[in-house]
This record gives sequence, C-alpha cells and structure tokens, in this order.
Amino acid sequence: MTTNPLLLLSLVPLTSSLLMGCAVNDSSTLSGSGGSSSAGSGGTESSSVGALASGRTGGASGASGSAGSPPVACSPENSTCSITGTCCGGKCVDVSRDVRNCGSCGNACGAQDFCASAPSVACAAAAIQNLCLNAAVTGVHDGVPIDDAATVVLVTALKAGCSTNPSGRAVDQGSTNVVDSVTGKPLAGGGELLVTAGGDAYNNPVRYLNSNRIAPIYATGTDFRRSQNQSLVVVASNLTVDHDFLVIQTVRDPTTGTLLLEAYGFDQAGTTAAAWYFANVMMPSLSSTTQAWYVYEWSDAGGDHLPNNASEFVLVQSGN
Repeated sequence: MTTNPLLLLSLVPLTSSLLMGCAVNDSSTLSGSGGSSSAGSGGTESSSVGALASGRTGGASGASGSAGSPPVACSPENSTCSITGTCCGGKCVDVSRDVRNCGSCGNACGAQDFCASAPSVACAAAAIQNLCLNAAVTGVHDGVPIDDAATVVLVTALKAGCSTNPSGRAVDQGSTNVVDSVTGKPLAGGGELLVTAGGDAYNNPVRYLNSNRIAPIYATGTDFRRSQNQSLVVVASNLTVDHDFLVIQTVRDPTTGTLLLEAYGFDQAGTTAAAWYFANVMMPSLSSTTQAWYVYEWSDAGGDHLPNNASEFVLVQSGN
C-alpha cells in the first residue's frame, strides 16, 4: 500500500469521521471533550464508534494463560508449563514478555524499562524512541469518536513506520484480558504495546494511570503535573478549538510490565493535535525522541481547527 498513513489525521474533522474502518456517526455531538475529566470539559456522547474486534489470543502463554491471571506453579524437575512457558523460580512464565524474567529466568528489567520483543527479547528503556521494539501494537478504544480516530492514527503510524513490522489490532477498553474492565489497569504484559488517545474523562487506562500517579505526567484541573513530585509542568490557559496543550508519553505499568503510548489534550482538539504531531513529526524521526514524555502547546494557524504544520506546536517541557 503506497498511501502515506502519517497524513491521515488531516482527514479527521472534529465532529465526524470515517478513518481506517473506524466509522463515526455523522450525528455525533460531544459537549466538551474526550480530554481530561479533571479539566472540567468532559461531555456527553451521543453516538459511538462501530463494533471493535475485542478477541485476544496469546498473552503470557504457559505462564498465566493471560497476563492478568495468577502464574502456574512448577518445578524444573516436573514442569507443568506449556510449550511456550519456562519454569522460573517455581512459576511458569513467558520469558518473551515477562518484565521480571525478560529473555531468561531472573533477568529483571529496571523500573523505567520494559521487556522488548522485537527484533529480539531484551530490556529497553520506556522511551518513545523504543516504541517499535514490540512485536504487537494494540489500539485501545474508549468509545469517544475523536479519541478513537486519534488512536487509529497512532497505530497506523507505528505499523507503517516501524521496521520491525509489528502486528496490529483494535480492542475496546472493556476487553478484560487487555485492560481491566473495572479499574482500567493494563493487563497485556510485555511484548504488546497498548496505544490509546483521549484523557481520563472517558479513557479508563488513562484514568487508572493518572489517578495512581503511574503516568509520568497527569492532568488535574487545567494543569499538567509530574507524578514524581506533583510539580507543575504548565497551566493550560485560553483553551479553545484552535488552542490547546497536549501530552504524548510512554507509560510502563509496574505490576504487569505493560507498555502504553498515551496522547491527549485538555479538549478534543488537543487530542487530535497530539495524534497528528506523533504521526507526522515524531514518527519520521523516532530515534531522536529520547524522552518518555513531551508536553506541547498547539495553536491552529490555518483557521480550520485542525493541525496542519509542525510550526503550530511549541515544546513546553519533556523528560523521563
């Protein structure tokens, strides 16, 4: 396919869209945003994206059946692990994706690392430049049309731009073997990058990672703050359909080892802008995006309420 998927976001209007099979009802209206709930801009959704594929195979095979299930007890002498499982410390694990046994028993990744699965299994820093080191990319949809369209753009950019040729699919955030349907905790485990757009007003994984201060950057009120010490990154002021602040960041869940890519603004325009910037600016030069998080200010210069040029974005701060 020769079409450049990195330009697809320019086709997504703020009220309706049809993007990469993600159909959005033209009668859709959102009062407020798919952005941060604490920003006071959450709205009421009047239509939803069509049914998404939610089946999941794989997981920590032989280790736990799925990444969220208890591990199976074993012994090297009498292993009960399946063909893809390895007995490590008396428990069956999948060393191809286990953050505590990455590649081999006892090879634990650091707190800021994830268990990369492509092109080989090894611990890697949870930085944006290493997103392609995953064998699979899964878009997690929250049911808000703008958010889901932005998620499709993120996944499409990764599949097109990663030389590791990751497999890709889309799931609803209610898929219990990918994301806990009650808490929003990511359950996929290592080797499968979860990608999601939209703030914590509707996005359950983002809400979980923000409220538990796992994500490096979280939104509260109209602020972006660091989870490490709650220090201020920026106060988002003068928010309009043509001006927003946004965050693009990687997050590793400390218990399941799941790596996520999040992108969202305080309002839906910011979420659209975040996905556009990742696809059109970050992805083509991924090796230079060495940090885990980036916060930008976006101002529309074209008068169409959409991002069109990298010059519309100003870096506020970045870090790990």
